[in-house]
Order: sequence, then C-alpha cells, then structure tokens
Amino acid sequence: MKISKAIGLLSLAILAVSCQSMKEGNGSINIAEGSTFTPVIASAGGTATIEFTTNCDWNANVPNISSYSWSSITPTSGGAGTNVITVTALRNDNYDDRSFTFDIKASGALQTVTVTQRQKDALTVTSGEFEIPEEGGDVKIELMSNIEYGFKVEDDGKDWIIPVPAGKGLEPSELLFEVLPTNVFEVRTGHITISSEGLQDETITVTQAAKTRVFEVSPTAINIDRKKQEVSFTVNANFDYEVSEIPAEVDWISLKSSENGKYVYEVQENLDQGARSTSIAITTGVEGYSETVTVEQTGLFETKVLWTKTYASYSKTLSSPILRLAEAGDYLLVSTGSSVFAVNRLSGEYVTDITAPDGLTIHSLTNDDAGNIVFAANASYGGTFDVYSMTDLTGTPEQVLTYAHSEIYSSSMGNLRVRGNVKGKAAVTASVDVSQYWVAWQIENGTASSATFGAAPAGSSTTWNPQALCTAPVSDNLSDGLLYIGYTGDYNLEYCADYTQNSWTPIFVTGSAGNENYNCLSTAEFNGRKYVAYEAGSHWNYGSCPEVHLIDITDKSNATETIMIPASDITGGASYTGAGASSDVLLTVSDDGNTLYIYVTDGNYDCLSCISVTAN
Repeated sequence: MKISKAIGLLSLAILAVSCQSMKEGNGSINIAEGSTFTPVIASAGGTATIEFTTNCDWNANVPNISSYSWSSITPTSGGAGTNVITVTALRNDNYDDRSFTFDIKASGALQTVTVTQRQKDALTVTSGEFEIPEEGGDVKIELMSNIEYGFKVEDDGKDWIIPVPAGKGLEPSELLFEVLPTNVFEVRTGHITISSEGLQDETITVTQAAKTRVFEVSPTAINIDRKKQEVSFTVNANFDYEVSEIPAEVDWISLKSSENGKYVYEVQENLDQGARSTSIAITTGVEGYSETVTVEQTGLFETKVLWTKTYASYSKTLSSPILRLAEAGDYLLVSTGSSVFAVNRLSGEYVTDITAPDGLTIHSLTNDDAGNIVFAANASYGGTFDVYSMTDLTGTPEQVLTYAHSEIYSSSMGNLRVRGNVKGKAAVTASVDVSQYWVAWQIENGTASSATFGAAPAGSSTTWNPQALCTAPVSDNLSDGLLYIGYTGDYNLEYCADYTQNSWTPIFVTGSAGNENYNCLSTAEFNGRKYVAYEAGSHWNYGSCPEVHLIDITDKSNATETIMIPASDITGGASYTGAGASSDVLLTVSDDGNTLYIYVTDGNYDCLSCISVTAN
C-alpha cells in the first residue's frame, strides 16, 4: 500500500532523556522535563529547543563554528535559572544524516549537546514496539516522512493485526491498526513493515498477551443426606477438559445429563449404615489445571466429631501411659495408669481429678452395661488380679472377683473388659502378656465363676505388656463367644464361637502394615445391631494412625465395617509425640438409645476425642 508524501516539520525526540545532569565542582546543569540534550531536526530544516536550568552563569562553547555553516545556536551564554537554547538548521540536501556537538559549561559543570539532522529522504517512526492486552486494542503508528511510503502486515500477524482504512479522521502522518482479541494461550508476536524506495525498512513489532485460562469448578464438595436425589456441579472453562466416568463398581451414582458445562448426577438412596463417597476428576492437558469433585452421602448413621483434646491441655503429662476410659453419668473418666481425672463427656472440658479408693491402683478402667464403673490394677506373675466396681464416683468400691495369677507365665495381666451387669450377670475378660493368653470369668447373680483361660491367636511376635492385646466378651454370656485383636500376627479381628475349644476365626481383615498397636476393643448394641470398635493406635511415627473402626458383628460370618473415623478427626491435626503406644476405645449408648458415643484416646498422639453416631 502507498501513502502520499507527508509534509510538515515535526520536532523529533528519539533518544529522549527525561532528566540528565552533570555536576562538577559547584556548578550544575539539569535538562528540563520533555526536553533533550540530543535534539533531532528534520531534513527540511528548522529549529529545536533545549531547555535547561543551572545554578550559575553559563556559556555555550561551539568549536570551530565555521565548520557548521548549516546550523547555529542562540544564545551562547546566560545566567542562573531556566534557559532555552534554540538550534537552527538549514535544509539537508544530502542523503546522510549530519550532526555537530557543542558544550554547555557552568562553573566546572560541562554538558555536551549533540544535534542531529535527518537525511534528505527520511522515514521516521515514533515507536517500534507495541504491547497489546489479550482483549485486543489499537496500534497507532506516528511517523515522519517527506517521501512516499508503504506498509505491509507480515504473515505472522496478518490474521489478527487488521489495518484500519484511511478516511476515518486520521492524520496523514498516522497509521492505525486494530489488534483482534487473542484466541491462543501463548504470547503472540506480529510485525508491520513500513518501507520507501531507497530507504531502509522500518519494522514495527506488535506483541499481544496470552489469553488468560479460565478453569472453575463449583462446587467441589457435595454433601447430601441418604435420600434419592440429584446433584450437580458446573465447569466454567475456556479450553478443553475431561470429566471422568463413574467407576462401574460405584453403582449408586450415575450421570444424567451434561449441557453447557453443567453436570447432573442421579444418586440412589443409601441403605447402608455408614456414609459413602466417590470422587469425580476434571482434568485438562495443562499442568496445574485440574479439580476433583467429591460426592459424600450419609447413611443410616450420621457421624460427628463432638470434641478432640490433648492431655497437654489438661496439664497432664504422659510417660509410659496405660490409657483407659469409662463413662460415669455426665462425665468421662480417663485413667493414665498413674492418675484418673474427669471431663464433661459432651464437651471434653476438664472437671476434676479423681482420687483412687484407698490402697487401690487403676490400670484397667471400663463400664459394664448397667453403667457400673469397673476397674483393676495389672497383676504381675505370682500376684492377684483384683477387680472392683463402683456405682458412681462417690460410691464404695466392691470387689467383683479376685484371681491368683500363677497358672499362666507372664510379666503381667490386665486390660479388663466387661459385658453385662457385674452385680447380676456379666462376662469379664483380661489379657496376659508374654504367654499371650486370655482369662475369662462368668458372673451369675453377682458371683464370679472360676477362671477359664486359653491361648490367644498365635502371632509371630511377643507382646510384653497386657496393653498390646485385647480379648472382649461378645455379650454377658461367655457362651456367645469372644473377640480378640492384638499387636501380633496378622493383626486381624478374630472371633472364638466356643471358648471351651479356643478355636479362633478371622472375621475382619484390618489391613495392618504393622505400625498399628491394636490393644483395645469395645462392644455395644445400637439401633438393633451389634457392634465392636477397635482402634488402630499409633505404635510408630508412620502410617495413618490413629483410626477407629466400627464393625457390625450382628452376623459374625459377614462382619462389615460401618464407620471408619480417620486420624485427622481423632487427633485434630496433632503430631506424633512418642509418649507411649497405649490407646483405648469405649462405646456407650445414650439413655434414649438414639446416639452411640465413641470415645477414643491415643498416647503417641496425645489425644482424647468424642464422636457421636446418630441414626438418620
């Protein structure tokens, strides 16, 4: 394209300097804003002005002025303050630029001025680079030319740098281009070439910012009740993405529709007791742009963490603890093996320290089904295992049973568990270390039978204290069987249907990696079903400990996990302390039968927590 010659002298200020100064001695010379010590005059001739300030008298030293007959300056001296020198140049009929210099001096300060005059045929562009935002915009090229010129948008920009036709109010010395909004996610660069015969081309570079990626998924967490219903989420993205399919084994949720970025799923009623969840991945081919939508549906039970505390918050120090729990009215009783204290069972707030009955030590602490507090001290080999009960914190301890621990070799026995009413009918168990045996008593009409015992399920390692294995009765009748778990062997939950035969069957696989210290069991009947809870307590400082698992054992041949409470809920984010691998779990049911409470504690994570389970 050709543009007619643009005639008209313009002041050109390339290499403009907003403010310069040169100081020597006490004199100073400062350029004024918008002026320059390197003025440029068009080839047609004309003037340029240099505005500056000094703090003293000055003079302009023009060396051998006769050599520069085509230019002159005025004035050549002046005083302190603001001054203006006017440079005048005649027409330049040469085809090369020409220049001369002169010095401004002010009491030791010196500033050199370089005056340049363009060649006869000059094509000058005010700016060679433009940066445009992703939304697009205008490129306005101001140029000075006294000859005919043309322009071309190069191939790298011809699809998005669009010339605006003349005749729209533009001055003859301007070119206007429209930069379209970008549709690519990388910075793009295009070039405009302005040319005139016999002169070097001027290249204009246009750089446009990359298109901003939009990737929004909402909501990313969908929590719903157990009823059949629809759920949805929306993906707002301006580039390609994929939504993962629901796995075939997750048959309770299915995609119903997907239009305009809205994904609607149909969720079936949850007839299971526990909650269920699944994840839907939204992925792209771009690193850093992905999201996961989690759909969680409650089951027949709703689980809430009521509170979680640390022993440090109670000013209790754990050192080789034997942690055990019992409920007494509005209180939760906590034994560390060396002390007992009470907290509010629904808030976890500290209430008071408990003084053990005279002459009694509490290592085992639990409840029977009638709410009696049952406790005992561990018995060393050759000692006696004495079990006591109290109806409340102010009652007088009554001895439930006594056992001479001399028939099974060990260093200690303890870890008491009870079902029933020790004042009427109940089953009582304890565990023995080293030899790894269980001991049991049947109580009828408040009187305990002789002890019966048997070997715990064989393991590949030896437990060195009774807190490393646990045997618990299923009901108040030993004939209904025993449950066992321990830090030995394969760590699974075992069931013995006939204690007289001492034959054990795994009924639930824990999947232990060996980090977990299984040392506690608690049983309860709730909502018409029978449950046992075990805690995967922390033994070492790795793995996902501690966790609580609630297992439905109504059908022992088909024991299933109802609820798993993760470490984050139990510990409240606490870190491993190494205080001791002792833990406990306690199940109790509210008086109205509507709520199951799960109390759990772990020594190595210095935590004590309460979780409620209610029927939906």
